[in-house]
Order: sequence, then structure tokens, then C-alpha cells
Amino acid sequence: MKRSLLISVLALSIILQQCRTEENATSRNAINPPIPAANIPMNAYRVDAQAGGKIFTESGTRISVPENAFVYEDNTPVAGEVDLNYREFHDAADIILSGIPMEYDSGGQKMVFETAGMFEITAFSGNKAVFIKDGKAISIDFASSAEENDYNFYSLDPESNQWSFKGFASVEQNTVKQELLDSLNAVAPEPVKPELLTDETDVLDFNVNYLQFPELADFHGVLWKYNGTGQAPDPVENEWIYEVNWTNVKIEKHPSIPGLYTLSLRARDNKFETTVTPVLSDEDYEKAMANFDQKMESYQTNYIAAINEKKRVALQNDFVRSFEVRNFGIYNWDRQLKQPNVVSVLAGFEVDGKPIDQSVASPIYLIAGKKAVVKYYASDWDKFAFSQRETNKILYITADGKVAIFDEKAFNKIKSNEFENYEVPTYTFNLTTASTKIESSADLRKVLNLI
Repeated sequence: MKRSLLISVLALSIILQQCRTEENATSRNAINPPIPAANIPMNAYRVDAQAGGKIFTESGTRISVPENAFVYEDNTPVAGEVDLNYREFHDAADIILSGIPMEYDSGGQKMVFETAGMFEITAFSGNKAVFIKDGKAISIDFASSAEENDYNFYSLDPESNQWSFKGFASVEQNTVKQELLDSLNAVAPEPVKPELLTDETDVLDFNVNYLQFPELADFHGVLWKYNGTGQAPDPVENEWIYEVNWTNVKIEKHPSIPGLYTLSLRARDNKFETTVTPVLSDEDYEKAMANFDQKMESYQTNYIAAINEKKRVALQNDFVRSFEVRNFGIYNWDRQLKQPNVVSVLAGFEVDGKPIDQSVASPIYLIAGKKAVVKYYASDWDKFAFSQRETNKILYITADGKVAIFDEKAFNKIKSNEFENYEVPTYTFNLTTASTKIESSADLRKVLNLI
């Protein structure tokens, strides 16, 4: 009778389990950044301890600190300014470089976390650590890219490095992001360049109320010329308008075209309406141009700043998960990693065709999707498993800090029926060293996105 030990297909999910000694469990749960120089840096924000305040991060996270929220270790109140140190982890690159364990022990079963975002927060007054006062809490509206509503909130115990369930909160839209984008769309219009009056220009002359049109305040002696758009009639073709004693002359800005105005003439039995633009004689033109150049320089500076700010805001995450924390530390929005159609294999690993020495090997990282990272130590290679319905990549960090990759295309070439005739299925994954030097999560993200 043929026996196949390779394929384990579970209809719903698998829980990745590992048999460990207490000593191994302790060491494996330790926070151990694999490339310390590329670890996710803290961002420092200053807040008044007595007044409290709000902090807005680049990702769109909002941190609300209440007044008188901090104490020293001996429970005495903190006065003055406090440095709030904060960092976030959003994807596989962040998680790997942080070295933070991503497993959760539930009833003796080891589950792997899939994250909707993780953060660490600490605080100092000078060189002294401070703590959140009993009865106080810091509200964190955490900006997340995950819109699913099945993530729970956990904290990491600083001594055991085990995750502890804290609660659940529904995901919400990041309305602040949209409000910022809307406000940035309301940029002042581009200044209109003055136009010089020539002998060939047909003009209309009447007084202008500069209080009503402050943008024309520098246009002394302004005259008006026809600048018809659409069906607006040309005064030159309507000579009769010069014979009427108009009792009401009204000029209004065009609702959508900068520099264009609507001219309305009214008399008892007559009316005429067209579109016009201002023109200036030589002396007034030179003065207006000098003013225009200054306004244009300011406009371009503000415009570029607004564009850059829109790009920055657009990078913020679209969703928010809110919770209150009463202690500083590491927190995570997570759910159990579920992997249908799982392939299990006795795995071996090579880098550039050379076997990895199991006695000195660092962990093998299986990246499932974009945010789930499963860590395999050398003693666990015989338990290696991956889902054929998921996008998968393998990453290994060598002793000299280089990164080796087994990419998604290579995974796709592995077919489940390759091993059906083997009683003890094995597969050797040959990883390729990447040329990019990893100095930040952006570098690692770039490598992962290219494969």
C-alpha cells in the first residue's frame, strides 16, 4: 500500500505547532533583531506632562495623552516635558527586522500571528524612564492598512515575551486622512499675469471697486477687454451698448476660470452680459508685473509644498483601530494565520547552492502574503509547511548580514504531486543571495517587492 506523508490539506486552517524544551522556548521568544543596524528606529515626540497633548504620526496614527498622565518609578508626578518614543511595524520587512516574536500560546497550542500592525511606545523625562499613572490611559488610534474586522489587540509581556490578549475594537475609516486631503485641495488659485494694453486692443473703461476685488488693487487704471468664451457676445459686434446710459455695472469673478470676469450691464429696458479680462497701460503694467512676480514666486513655493504634503498624507493608512494603553511596551493587532491547502515537507535549505550549516543557522523566515512571518529554526526544518493558495517567499539572513531569497516564482514551480511516491518527502530550497545591502526596512522591502 502506498503511503503519502507529504500533503496535508485541511479544509479550514492549520495551527503551526512546535515541540520545544523550556530553554529553547525562552530563547526563541526573545526579541532578537537579526540586523541590529537595520532595526526599526524610534521616533521621538515631545509632550507636556501636565497639559498632555496630541501626536500625529506619518502613518496617520493619532496618539492622545491626557493631562498629568506620567509618574516616575516611585510614583511621583512628572513635570515638564516628556519624550514619547514611538515606532510602528506594518509588513513582513518590519516584523523580520524587529526580531519580535510572532507566536501566541493559546491553551498549549502555538499559533502564528498575522498582523494588522504593531507598535512600541515608551517615554522618558531626561534620562529617566516614566510610566503611565494609575487611572490614566493613552489613547492610540492606530492607522492600519488592513480593513478586515477580525483582528484582536495584544500586548507583549516584557519578561516572558509572551503575547497577552487585551481586547477587540472595530476597524474604522481614517477620516482625518480624507479631511487633510480635502483641505490641501483648497489651494489658493494661481495669480493671473497682467496683460499690456496695445493700440489694437478694444477696451471698456469704467470704475472698479477695489474693495470688492482686492486682487485688482495693484491694477491702477485698469481697463477691460472682451475675452469671450462660449456664447458670450463681443462688444465690438454690439455697438448699441455704447449708446445706452447704463444704470448698473456689475463685475463678478468667473466661477472656474482664474483671471476671467463676468461683466453685466443693466438699464431700464436693456441688459448686456459678457466675459472680460483686465488690461493695463505701460506704467501700470510694469508695477503690476513686479507685484505679479512676487506673488507667483510665493504661489509656486506654496504649491510645491502643498503637492509634497498631499503625497505624504496619501501614504497614510486608510483605516484606524483604536485602543487605550495603560502601560508602555509593545502592542499588536493580530489574528491567527490561516493556511488552507497546506503542503508539509522535510525541508533542507541552501544558499547559492551551498547547504546551510544547521549547527550555526539563523532562523528561516517564511513570508506568507505580505504581513505574516513564520519563523523556522534549524531543528524545525522537518516541520516546514506552506499554503499553495498563498503567495510565499523564504528569507534567510546569513552570518555576514546578507539576505538570501527563495522567491514566489520558485514556489509556484513546486507541485504537490511531485512527492506523492515518496514515503519520507523531502525538498531542498535553494535560496539566492540578494545584492542589496540591508540597512533599513525600506531596503528589505525593496528586495521583497522585486521578487
